[in-house]
Amino acid sequence: MTLRSKLVAGVATFALVGGLGLAQTALAADPMPAAPGAAPATAAPGQPLTEVQSKDAIVGAKVKDNKGEAVGEVKSVKLGADGKIASVNVAVGTKTIALKADGLTYAQADNTLTSAQTKAEIQKLPST
Repeated sequence: MTLRSKLVAGVATFALVGGLGLAQTALAADPMPAAPGAAPATAAPGQPLTEVQSKDAIVGAKVKDNKGEAVGEVKSVKLGADGKIASVNVAVGTKTIALKADGLTYAQADNTLTSAQTKAEIQKLPST
């Protein structure tokens, strides 16, 4: 085997092995890429309601329970002594209940509050 043949064979081997290594790295990083236009597997979580600056944005927001089921709509917002949102009054059926802000997250994209409680727990709360 001539020097040129050995050189060509070495370069070909290096390219083949190097290419496989790159392919394995790419597959390990993302074993099953999402189809174009597909929704993410899980929705991005919202921010804690206690960190929301504008109470006006919250009035009219939809409220969901911890399973994503619709519960009601925010009718008003109560601020604490520190000026942060302390609770929200939510219309649930025929009554209005108060939900503490520390048990809620806010998703600005769809103007929705999500509670840490179940719908049944929320419905059992007393009217305000």
